[in-house]
Amino acid sequence: MMCNSCQLPVVLAFGGHSTGSSPRRAALSAAQPTPSCSPRLVALLLGARSFGLQRRAAVSDAQSNRRSRQAANEELYSLAIQGRSSEAVALFDAMAEQAGGEANLKTMQWNTVLKCFANSGDYKGAAAWYERACRAGVRLNEKTFGKLTNAASQAGKPELAAVWLEKSESLFDCRADAQVYGAVLHAFAADGDAEGAARSLEGMIAAGMPVDVVSYNIVIDIFASRGDTAGVQRWLDNMQGARLQPDTITFTSVINAFSEAGDTIAATCWLEEMERAGATPDMVTYNSLIKAFSRKGEVDKAWHWLRKMDSLKLRADAQSYMPIANAYAKRGFVKEASDCLDAMDAMRLKPDVLLYTAVLTSCARASDKVTAMKTFRNMTDSGEKPDAAAVNSLLSSLEATSALEMMQQMKGQVSLTIVSYTTLINKFAEIGDMQRVRTLFDEMRAAQLRPDLILFNSLVRCCVKSGNIRAARMWMAEAAQMGLKPDVITYTTLLSVYSRAGDSEGAIAAVVEMQEAGIRPNLRTWSALVSTCAWAKDEVWAAVAFREMSRQGIVPDAQLLRTLVQAVGQDRANQLKAEVPAKEQWARGKRAGN
Repeated sequence: MMCNSCQLPVVLAFGGHSTGSSPRRAALSAAQPTPSCSPRLVALLLGARSFGLQRRAAVSDAQSNRRSRQAANEELYSLAIQGRSSEAVALFDAMAEQAGGEANLKTMQWNTVLKCFANSGDYKGAAAWYERACRAGVRLNEKTFGKLTNAASQAGKPELAAVWLEKSESLFDCRADAQVYGAVLHAFAADGDAEGAARSLEGMIAAGMPVDVVSYNIVIDIFASRGDTAGVQRWLDNMQGARLQPDTITFTSVINAFSEAGDTIAATCWLEEMERAGATPDMVTYNSLIKAFSRKGEVDKAWHWLRKMDSLKLRADAQSYMPIANAYAKRGFVKEASDCLDAMDAMRLKPDVLLYTAVLTSCARASDKVTAMKTFRNMTDSGEKPDAAAVNSLLSSLEATSALEMMQQMKGQVSLTIVSYTTLINKFAEIGDMQRVRTLFDEMRAAQLRPDLILFNSLVRCCVKSGNIRAARMWMAEAAQMGLKPDVITYTTLLSVYSRAGDSEGAIAAVVEMQEAGIRPNLRTWSALVSTCAWAKDEVWAAVAFREMSRQGIVPDAQLLRTLVQAVGQDRANQLKAEVPAKEQWARGKRAGN
């Protein structure tokens, strides 16, 4: 098709191609029409050509924008997987601005940011994002609530996770998927909530979801960790009813349940059942038995299972020796506890700070400062950083001055606790250094440590040796100012102060005061009161105290009766004993009173 006036191929005006000669094509590409071309036709041809170019540019821009949006979505998803919520929100805001407002973005994009909060365990951020989506009028779906459920689960809030799960199923009239249920189950498990985990598993079963051995093991293990053997047995029965075969983890959890309950016979029987079922016991299995027998003080049997592990070529770990060392520590058996460290060294096992602390505790009970210092040096030389518990056990092993020097050395290395200061205060109280006691108390307060009632009871005990009633009352008043109410130990210790001072009337007043405060005196309280009367040679109040104690159903022990004889004499003591009920009646009265 040719234009007669200018000889231009019309197809080229629209951006097409011509088969004309090269000179003519060159002239055309220069877009210089000849003067003989009509203005109207030239405008038409040039406009058509411009339209074609604009259309191609628009298509190119659209493709570029589509690629840009796709790249942004991919980047948003990548940030969500990594849990980088602040960057994800910033990218989302940029995408919203480009789209003309956040309401124009898709639900999928809102959910991706929600996924980011879930992966980072930021439940607060997830909840705020949900509220923002609601304000923007976003159409939420079941995936939105699934991610809220996951966010609560990851943040360790199983109850909230269960609420979101229930809301999702209610709004969309459909069951959440197995992944969401699994997240809730794991959240309850991490929180140690056996009932919540059991409800989650029951929900999965009711929904007809495939439930494997792992899910049952999670629930069984939570019940086992708190020694709930009935719960363990129930879910083991459910598991076998579902035709699932218990594995090593299942049987180990069952054994651990009976170990936690202190039933070593049942735990041993379950080991035999495990072997009959073809499941192979592992290190964790035997560690449960070692812990069970160690807690009962049957250390020889604990060693038996440790040697059994060795015969089966199962390598022990620190947790294998820890219960045995703790059993020795409770008895103050320093050599035996230290032998655990030597046995680990022979097996090239590195003791942890807990095991060293167990040995230090045995030293504290036996007042063995030499072994304590040696053990502490070995711990630090091995690269184990001592914690507050280790330092406190060491301080308990040392004499007052040495303990104070050690505490000064450890400042800045270990965060000292109330127990640290209580230990030092007790040691200086024993040697009557009340000035140092006050200094330590002030130092503790300057360290922003809040005293507890145990510490104040120790401070009152500091006044016993000197019989300083005023100081004891001062410490009690200071405790009250901090909102700490005295207990039976506080008043019993106070009575010892009155006893030392020989003030029987003050002691009687203290007993009346404690009963008016709703605190019931126990045997030690009455013993302290009778002892006060003995020191003061006050027969009248000794007899009154003995009668009142008997009336309250408290059974005197041999020590109290000897103190009564010292207070009133043998004959009067016999008369008082004759006035009160027989021992059997006393016991019944005590049980009724409790």
